Amino acid sequence: MPLFGGHRSYFGAVGLFLGNGSTASWQIPVEKACEYLDRMGEFQASSAATELACLPIPTGLYVSGAEPFAQIDDLERLLDCALRNRMLAELVTTVSWVDSQGTANSVIERFAKKVHLLTVVTSQADSERYGLARLEHLLGALREFDINTSIRCSIGPGEPFPREVLALEVVNCDTSVIRVEPRAGASADGAEWPAGYLLPAPPRYARCAELMGFVIVPGGDVYPCSSGIGFSQLRLGNIEAEPIESVVRRTMADAALRKLHDKGPYYLYELCSESADSARLAAGYVSACQFHRHVLADPKLAAVAASANTINPVAGIG
Repeated sequence: MPLFGGHRSYFGAVGLFLGNGSTASWQIPVEKACEYLDRMGEFQASSAATELACLPIPTGLYVSGAEPFAQIDDLERLLDCALRNRMLAELVTTVSWVDSQGTANSVIERFAKKVHLLTVVTSQADSERYGLARLEHLLGALREFDINTSIRCSIGPGEPFPREVLALEVVNCDTSVIRVEPRAGASADGAEWPAGYLLPAPPRYARCAELMGFVIVPGGDVYPCSSGIGFSQLRLGNIEAEPIESVVRRTMADAALRKLHDKGPYYLYELCSESADSARLAAGYVSACQFHRHVLADPKLAAVAASANTINPVAGIG
Protein backbone atom coordinates (compact mmCIF):
# COMPACT_ATOMS: atom_id res chain seq x y z
CA MET A 1 0.00 0.00 0.00
CA PRO A 2 2.61 2.54 -1.01
CA LEU A 3 0.25 5.29 -2.13
CA PHE A 4 -0.79 6.39 1.33
CA GLY A 5 2.32 5.51 3.32
CA GLY A 6 4.47 8.10 5.06
CA HIS A 7 7.66 8.16 7.07
CA ARG A 8 5.84 9.40 10.16
CA SER A 9 3.11 6.79 10.27
CA TYR A 10 3.68 3.20 11.32
CA PHE A 11 0.87 1.81 9.15
CA GLY A 12 0.72 2.88 5.53
CA ALA A 13 -3.06 2.51 5.27
CA VAL A 14 -6.10 0.68 6.54
CA GLY A 15 -6.63 -2.51 4.58
CA LEU A 16 -10.01 -4.15 4.15
CA PHE A 17 -9.80 -7.68 2.81
CA LEU A 18 -13.25 -8.57 1.48
CA GLY A 19 -12.61 -12.26 0.92
CA ASN A 20 -10.72 -14.92 -0.94
CA GLY A 21 -9.37 -13.40 -4.13
CA SER A 22 -10.24 -16.55 -6.08
CA THR A 23 -13.97 -15.87 -5.70
CA ALA A 24 -16.04 -12.88 -6.73
CA SER A 25 -18.42 -12.73 -3.76
CA TRP A 26 -17.54 -10.83 -0.60
CA GLN A 27 -17.02 -12.84 2.55
CA ILE A 28 -17.66 -9.84 4.77
CA PRO A 29 -21.15 -8.27 4.88
CA VAL A 30 -21.19 -4.59 3.96
CA GLU A 31 -22.79 -3.71 7.31
CA LYS A 32 -19.87 -5.26 9.15
CA ALA A 33 -17.34 -3.68 6.78
CA CYS A 34 -18.85 -0.24 7.42
CA GLU A 35 -18.83 -0.92 11.15
CA TYR A 36 -15.09 -1.58 10.95
CA LEU A 37 -14.51 1.64 9.01
CA ASP A 38 -16.61 3.67 11.45
CA ARG A 39 -14.58 2.29 14.33
CA MET A 40 -11.35 3.11 12.52
CA GLY A 41 -12.64 6.63 11.89
CA GLU A 42 -13.49 7.08 15.55
CA PHE A 43 -10.06 5.87 16.51
CA GLN A 44 -8.34 8.18 14.02
CA ALA A 45 -10.20 11.13 15.54
CA SER A 46 -9.05 10.21 19.05
CA SER A 47 -6.19 11.75 21.01
CA ALA A 48 -4.56 8.33 21.18
CA ALA A 49 -4.25 8.14 17.39
CA THR A 50 -2.76 11.64 17.31
CA GLU A 51 -0.27 10.69 20.01
CA LEU A 52 0.76 7.47 18.27
CA ALA A 53 0.91 8.94 14.74
CA CYS A 54 0.12 5.42 13.58
CA LEU A 55 -1.76 6.26 10.36
CA PRO A 56 -1.31 9.02 7.79
CA ILE A 57 -3.84 11.84 7.54
CA PRO A 58 -5.89 11.52 5.44
CA THR A 59 -5.97 7.80 5.90
CA GLY A 60 -5.88 5.54 2.87
CA LEU A 61 -8.31 2.64 2.58
CA TYR A 62 -6.98 -0.25 0.50
CA VAL A 63 -9.81 -2.60 -0.55
CA SER A 64 -8.73 -5.98 -1.88
CA GLY A 65 -9.78 -9.61 -1.90
CA ALA A 66 -12.77 -10.94 -3.87
CA GLU A 67 -14.05 -8.52 -6.54
CA PRO A 68 -15.27 -5.17 -5.18
CA PHE A 69 -17.40 -4.47 -8.27
CA ALA A 70 -19.23 -7.78 -7.87
CA GLN A 71 -21.57 -6.05 -5.38
CA ILE A 72 -22.08 -2.56 -6.77
CA ASP A 73 -24.63 -1.28 -4.25
CA ASP A 74 -22.62 -2.62 -1.32
CA LEU A 75 -19.48 -1.06 -2.75
CA GLU A 76 -21.18 2.34 -2.95
CA ARG A 77 -22.23 2.06 0.70
CA LEU A 78 -18.71 1.10 1.66
CA LEU A 79 -17.14 4.01 -0.20
CA ASP A 80 -19.68 6.46 1.23
CA CYS A 81 -18.68 5.19 4.66
CA ALA A 82 -15.01 5.72 3.79
CA LEU A 83 -15.75 9.32 2.76
CA ARG A 84 -17.59 9.98 6.03
CA ASN A 85 -14.50 8.78 7.85
CA ARG A 86 -12.16 10.90 5.69
CA MET A 87 -10.51 7.94 4.00
CA LEU A 88 -9.08 7.93 0.48
CA ALA A 89 -10.10 4.69 -1.20
CA GLU A 90 -7.99 2.49 -3.45
CA LEU A 91 -9.69 -0.50 -5.06
CA VAL A 92 -8.09 -3.57 -6.59
CA THR A 93 -10.13 -5.05 -9.44
CA THR A 94 -9.97 -7.33 -12.45
CA VAL A 95 -11.73 -6.82 -15.80
CA SER A 96 -14.13 -9.72 -15.19
CA TRP A 97 -17.15 -7.43 -14.72
CA VAL A 98 -16.54 -5.23 -17.78
CA ASP A 99 -18.69 -6.45 -20.68
CA SER A 100 -18.78 -3.25 -22.76
CA GLN A 101 -17.54 0.34 -22.90
CA GLY A 102 -20.99 1.43 -21.76
CA THR A 103 -20.83 -0.74 -18.66
CA ALA A 104 -17.35 0.51 -17.80
CA ASN A 105 -18.36 4.16 -18.25
CA SER A 106 -21.58 3.93 -16.23
CA VAL A 107 -19.95 2.10 -13.31
CA ILE A 108 -16.83 4.24 -13.18
CA GLU A 109 -18.86 7.44 -13.46
CA ARG A 110 -20.89 6.28 -10.45
CA PHE A 111 -17.72 5.99 -8.37
CA ALA A 112 -15.67 8.80 -9.91
CA LYS A 113 -15.81 11.01 -6.82
CA LYS A 114 -15.35 8.16 -4.37
CA VAL A 115 -12.23 6.34 -5.58
CA HIS A 116 -8.78 7.87 -5.33
CA LEU A 117 -6.92 5.08 -7.14
CA LEU A 118 -8.01 1.98 -9.00
CA THR A 119 -5.48 -0.81 -9.48
CA VAL A 120 -6.31 -3.16 -12.36
CA VAL A 121 -4.87 -6.66 -11.99
CA THR A 122 -4.23 -8.59 -15.17
CA SER A 123 -2.04 -11.35 -16.61
CA GLN A 124 -1.41 -13.32 -19.76
CA ALA A 125 -4.11 -15.77 -18.67
CA ASP A 126 -6.58 -12.91 -18.25
CA SER A 127 -5.73 -11.58 -21.69
CA GLU A 128 -6.45 -14.98 -23.19
CA ARG A 129 -9.61 -15.51 -21.14
CA TYR A 130 -11.23 -12.09 -21.49
CA GLY A 131 -9.41 -10.54 -24.44
CA LEU A 132 -7.91 -7.07 -24.42
CA ALA A 133 -11.16 -5.22 -25.15
CA ARG A 134 -12.35 -5.35 -21.53
CA LEU A 135 -9.09 -3.92 -20.27
CA GLU A 136 -9.19 -1.21 -22.91
CA HIS A 137 -12.79 -0.34 -21.97
CA LEU A 138 -11.94 -0.06 -18.28
CA LEU A 139 -8.78 1.99 -18.81
CA GLY A 140 -10.69 4.25 -21.19
CA ALA A 141 -13.39 4.87 -18.58
CA LEU A 142 -10.82 5.60 -15.90
CA ARG A 143 -9.17 8.15 -18.19
CA GLU A 144 -12.55 9.67 -19.09
CA PHE A 145 -13.41 10.29 -15.45
CA ASP A 146 -9.90 11.22 -14.37
CA ILE A 147 -9.28 8.46 -11.84
CA ASN A 148 -5.71 7.60 -10.88
CA THR A 149 -4.84 4.23 -12.36
CA SER A 150 -2.20 1.57 -11.95
CA ILE A 151 -1.86 -1.76 -13.75
CA ARG A 152 -0.50 -4.80 -11.96
CA CYS A 153 0.62 -7.66 -14.17
CA SER A 154 1.39 -11.05 -12.66
CA ILE A 155 3.84 -13.44 -14.28
CA GLY A 156 4.72 -17.06 -13.69
CA PRO A 157 6.21 -20.16 -15.29
CA GLY A 158 4.72 -20.41 -18.77
CA GLU A 159 2.88 -17.13 -18.16
CA PRO A 160 5.03 -14.25 -19.43
CA PHE A 161 4.31 -10.55 -19.19
CA PRO A 162 1.30 -9.75 -21.43
CA ARG A 163 3.17 -7.52 -23.87
CA GLU A 164 0.03 -6.81 -25.85
CA VAL A 165 -1.07 -4.56 -22.98
CA LEU A 166 1.68 -2.11 -24.00
CA ALA A 167 0.16 -1.86 -27.47
CA LEU A 168 -3.13 -0.42 -26.21
CA GLU A 169 -3.62 3.20 -27.22
CA VAL A 170 -5.04 4.12 -23.84
CA VAL A 171 -1.86 2.92 -22.15
CA ASN A 172 0.39 4.83 -24.52
CA CYS A 173 -1.66 8.04 -24.31
CA ASP A 174 -1.56 8.21 -20.53
CA THR A 175 1.13 7.88 -17.92
CA SER A 176 0.13 4.64 -16.24
CA VAL A 177 2.04 2.83 -13.53
CA ILE A 178 2.63 -0.77 -14.61
CA ARG A 179 3.99 -3.09 -11.96
CA VAL A 180 5.12 -6.62 -12.69
CA GLU A 181 5.04 -9.18 -9.89
CA PRO A 182 5.33 -12.96 -9.54
CA ARG A 183 1.92 -14.56 -9.45
CA ALA A 184 0.65 -15.59 -6.04
CA GLY A 185 0.11 -19.18 -7.11
CA ALA A 186 3.82 -20.00 -7.27
CA SER A 187 4.71 -22.64 -4.69
CA ALA A 188 6.31 -21.56 -1.43
CA ASP A 189 9.54 -23.39 -2.19
CA GLY A 190 9.79 -21.95 -5.69
CA ALA A 191 9.66 -25.42 -7.26
CA GLU A 192 7.41 -24.24 -10.11
CA TRP A 193 9.83 -21.55 -11.16
CA PRO A 194 12.75 -22.11 -13.54
CA ALA A 195 16.05 -21.43 -11.81
CA GLY A 196 16.69 -18.27 -13.79
CA TYR A 197 13.62 -16.61 -12.33
CA LEU A 198 14.62 -17.06 -8.70
CA LEU A 199 16.61 -14.83 -6.38
CA PRO A 200 19.21 -16.76 -4.35
CA ALA A 201 18.13 -14.78 -1.27
CA PRO A 202 15.30 -12.37 -0.49
CA PRO A 203 16.02 -8.74 -1.38
CA ARG A 204 18.21 -7.17 1.29
CA TYR A 205 16.49 -3.80 1.30
CA ALA A 206 12.84 -4.79 0.87
CA ARG A 207 11.52 -3.10 4.01
CA CYS A 208 8.07 -4.03 5.29
CA ALA A 209 7.38 -0.37 6.04
CA GLU A 210 6.35 0.18 2.43
CA LEU A 211 3.72 -2.57 2.66
CA MET A 212 2.70 -2.65 6.31
CA GLY A 213 -0.90 -1.74 6.96
CA PHE A 214 -3.73 -2.36 9.40
CA VAL A 215 -5.43 -5.11 7.40
CA ILE A 216 -8.85 -6.23 8.65
CA VAL A 217 -10.23 -9.54 7.41
CA PRO A 218 -13.69 -11.13 7.75
CA GLY A 219 -14.29 -11.82 11.43
CA GLY A 220 -12.23 -8.84 12.62
CA ASP A 221 -8.74 -10.38 12.75
CA VAL A 222 -5.98 -7.91 11.93
CA TYR A 223 -2.71 -8.54 10.08
CA PRO A 224 0.15 -6.21 9.13
CA CYS A 225 -0.06 -7.05 5.42
CA SER A 226 -2.16 -9.01 2.96
CA SER A 227 0.70 -11.48 2.40
CA GLY A 228 0.59 -12.43 6.06
CA ILE A 229 -3.13 -13.22 6.22
CA GLY A 230 -3.73 -16.65 7.72
CA PHE A 231 -0.40 -16.94 9.55
CA SER A 232 -1.04 -17.04 13.28
CA GLN A 233 2.45 -15.68 13.93
CA LEU A 234 1.47 -12.40 12.26
CA ARG A 235 -2.00 -12.02 13.70
CA LEU A 236 -2.09 -8.71 15.56
CA GLY A 237 -5.41 -9.16 17.36
CA ASN A 238 -9.13 -8.91 16.70
CA ILE A 239 -11.05 -5.62 16.67
CA GLU A 240 -14.31 -7.34 17.52
CA ALA A 241 -12.77 -8.65 20.75
CA GLU A 242 -10.73 -5.64 21.88
CA PRO A 243 -10.41 -1.89 21.24
CA ILE A 244 -8.52 -0.80 18.15
CA GLU A 245 -6.23 1.28 20.35
CA SER A 246 -5.13 -1.86 22.20
CA VAL A 247 -4.22 -3.63 18.96
CA VAL A 248 -2.34 -0.58 17.67
CA ARG A 249 -0.40 0.06 20.87
CA ARG A 250 0.61 -3.58 21.23
CA THR A 251 1.68 -3.79 17.59
CA MET A 252 3.76 -0.63 17.73
CA ALA A 253 5.41 -1.76 20.97
CA ASP A 254 6.41 -5.12 19.50
CA ALA A 255 10.16 -4.98 18.88
CA ALA A 256 10.04 -7.91 16.46
CA LEU A 257 7.42 -6.28 14.24
CA ARG A 258 9.31 -3.00 14.41
CA LYS A 259 12.37 -4.80 13.10
CA LEU A 260 10.37 -6.25 10.20
CA HIS A 261 8.91 -2.80 9.62
CA ASP A 262 12.31 -1.10 9.49
CA LYS A 263 14.51 -3.80 7.97
CA GLY A 264 12.28 -6.28 6.14
CA PRO A 265 12.59 -10.10 6.20
CA TYR A 266 16.22 -10.31 5.08
CA TYR A 267 17.56 -10.56 8.62
CA LEU A 268 15.40 -13.67 9.08
CA TYR A 269 17.21 -15.17 6.10
CA GLU A 270 20.53 -14.54 7.81
CA LEU A 271 19.29 -16.19 11.02
CA CYS A 272 17.95 -19.24 9.19
CA SER A 273 21.08 -19.53 7.03
CA GLU A 274 23.25 -19.74 10.14
CA SER A 275 21.00 -22.26 11.91
CA ALA A 276 21.12 -26.05 12.03
CA ASP A 277 18.02 -26.05 9.80
CA SER A 278 19.56 -24.01 7.00
CA ALA A 279 19.11 -26.93 4.57
CA ARG A 280 15.35 -26.39 4.82
CA LEU A 281 15.64 -23.05 3.06
CA ALA A 282 14.40 -23.10 -0.53
CA ALA A 283 16.84 -22.84 -3.41
CA GLY A 284 15.54 -19.41 -4.34
CA TYR A 285 12.70 -16.92 -4.01
CA VAL A 286 10.65 -14.63 -6.19
CA SER A 287 10.19 -11.94 -3.52
CA ALA A 288 10.81 -11.07 0.12
CA CYS A 289 7.15 -11.82 0.90
CA GLN A 290 7.41 -15.30 -0.60
CA PHE A 291 10.51 -15.97 1.50
CA HIS A 292 8.74 -14.80 4.66
CA ARG A 293 5.73 -17.02 3.98
CA HIS A 294 8.13 -19.92 3.36
CA VAL A 295 9.71 -19.43 6.81
CA LEU A 296 6.38 -19.09 8.60
CA ALA A 297 4.95 -22.18 6.90
CA ASP A 298 7.92 -24.39 7.84
CA PRO A 299 7.68 -25.35 11.54
CA LYS A 300 11.43 -25.68 12.03
CA LEU A 301 12.34 -22.46 10.26
CA ALA A 302 9.53 -20.68 12.09
CA ALA A 303 10.97 -22.00 15.35
CA VAL A 304 14.38 -20.58 14.47
CA ALA A 305 12.82 -17.18 13.90
CA ALA A 306 10.68 -17.38 17.03
CA SER A 307 13.62 -18.44 19.22
CA ALA A 308 15.37 -15.22 18.28
CA ASN A 309 12.27 -13.25 19.25
CA THR A 310 11.67 -12.27 15.65
CA ILE A 311 8.04 -13.27 15.31
CA ASN A 312 5.14 -11.47 16.95
CA PRO A 313 5.00 -12.78 20.56
CA VAL A 314 1.39 -11.73 21.08
CA ALA A 315 -0.10 -13.88 18.32
CA GLY A 316 -3.35 -15.45 19.37
CA ILE A 317 -4.49 -12.60 21.63
CA GLY A 318 -8.08 -11.64 21.11
